[in-house]
Amino acid sequence: MELVLAPLALNAVKFKPEDLRLAAMIGSTSVLMPIRKDIPAANLDEFIAWAKGRAPTCGSVGIGSLDHLMAGFDFDPWTGVQLARSTPEPAVARIDRAMAEVVKNAGVRSGLEGTGSLAARVMTPAELDRLYAGEIARCKALAKSINLQPR
Repeated sequence: MELVLAPLALNAVKFKPEDLRLAAMIGSTSVLMPIRKDIPAANLDEFIAWAKGRAPTCGSVGIGSLDHLMAGFDFDPWTGVQLARSTPEPAVARIDRAMAEVVKNAGVRSGLEGTGSLAARVMTPAELDRLYAGEIARCKALAKSINLQPR
């Protein structure tokens, strides 16, 4: 997912999300925002209300990352194998088949689940293309709605 968001937020990124294709899904996870117990907020809306007029501090991996999405944008970050859109179809198919076997592996599934992630279901190349195109459209719509300008 970072390879979809970063080009929308950072001038230094010289590729467009459309330059890539999703060749295989590995897994997905959920995101949470831990806060100190002395902050009187039980959800994001309450935290935002509390934070108004204050200067709360936070840590993140940086601008253009998943941590900088706005309230109301629901997503489950995913991990996958992305390739240049120009990668020949036989190579994409080989990678897709190999990754399908990897994701089916009980040890891999257990490892993903141990980190709080869910192993992805095996998807066809057409399903992966639709998913990726949808993610690009969704992130671009978000960027437009908040007037995101690359830095």
